[in-house]
Amino acid sequence: MTKEEFEEKYCKESGITKQEYDKYEVTLPCNCDYEGCEGWAAVTNTQYHIRAHMELYGNIK
Repeated sequence: MTKEEFEEKYCKESGITKQEYDKYEVTLPCNCDYEGCEGWAAVTNTQYHIRAHMELYGNIK
């Protein structure tokens, strides 16, 4: 799944516009253990949340 496909699906399932998404979220690579992980995560667009996500799930294998 591409980053753009992930964002489109996320917005549709969340009932938000892409503009709303871009205002509050950022798409980052994800390597979590969740079975349904599609390789991307919507992360709150703050320095703290981005750093925490990358430290926990950003290491791509």
